[in-house]
Amino acid sequence: MLCDRGRPITFGKGLRAHTDGAAQARERGNALFRAGQYKEAAAEYSSALDALGSTADDKETRVALLKNRSACRLKLVRTGRPAGHAAWGPTC
Repeated sequence: MLCDRGRPITFGKGLRAHTDGAAQARERGNALFRAGQYKEAAAEYSSALDALGSTADDKETRVALLKNRSACRLKLVRTGRPAGHAAWGPTC
């Protein structure tokens, strides 16, 4: 788990991004998270979610990306850097 180990959730066996764009954005997000660049990592996870679209068969992938993005936002709040947090609400 991300919170227990302080690193992003990765896509294991049976859990993978279905588009190259989503996979690339996720990998960039993972690298940024490890580097402590949480705002930028959250933006990459958002990009990965956008690239996935809204297909029903991507639920597990979508959940992993949402958890990673949430962890970034939590890290920003805990480190006193919640820049842009007002825009973190749900988007329609």
